Amino acid sequence: MKTFIHKMQSRKWNSFVVAACRLQSLHVFFFTLAVLGTVCVGNAPLRADSVYDVTGTIGLMGNTVAPCAGTCSETINFSFQYGYQYEGNGLYQGYALPGTIQVSAFGDLGSLFATTGTFGNPQLGPNPGCSGGDANNMEFLDPAGDEIDLHACGAQALTPFAPSFSTTSTLYGCATATCTAEFVPPSWGIVGPRTGLFVDGTAQTSVTAIPEGGAFLGYLAISLAPIGLAIRLSKRKPRQCRLG
Repeated sequence: MKTFIHKMQSRKWNSFVVAACRLQSLHVFFFTLAVLGTVCVGNAPLRADSVYDVTGTIGLMGNTVAPCAGTCSETINFSFQYGYQYEGNGLYQGYALPGTIQVSAFGDLGSLFATTGTFGNPQLGPNPGCSGGDANNMEFLDPAGDEIDLHACGAQALTPFAPSFSTTSTLYGCATATCTAEFVPPSWGIVGPRTGLFVDGTAQTSVTAIPEGGAFLGYLAISLAPIGLAIRLSKRKPRQCRLG
């Protein structure tokens, strides 16, 4: 009986050692990483030829009468990558890619403006030379709620296209007394918070296409790296496993 138990324990130990030895190889692990990386490339939500670097500046000049007398202003500098998301029904929606948005501001309304990167009331484009208005607007808001808008010349597309933007920005809403007093024309007779103002400002933008295939090749390089490491390891002398 003891001999039988000893043989069974010996067989279990040998099986364990063989299994452990096989698990020491990293080839399968690295190959799995490569496959997962390739899957990630295939599931990339954006086409590389539909992503663009956008940089620009929005400017507002204050009233020419007191309290500003031509000395008040607000400037918002921004940059983001612009891409498209398929929304169904043959439509693509333009938006600023999360994680790529940078905003800096200075002037009489402060330095804390920010944007979510989405476009309100999107319309079909392209529409080069568009004006402002209440369409295709990316909102820049300060903590108090003052709102200045950048306008795309079409934030929806049947086929993704290089974006363009209006040279006119708009002060859409004032939530503070400073905003109303310094940037809304006194002749409008507005007192207190108000939205739907559409006071014209300026906008300058620069759009640069990200080289086609750039993002894809980056993902591909990451996914193929484990394969190279696995090949390198396979050239080493395999370890010998003792079974006892």
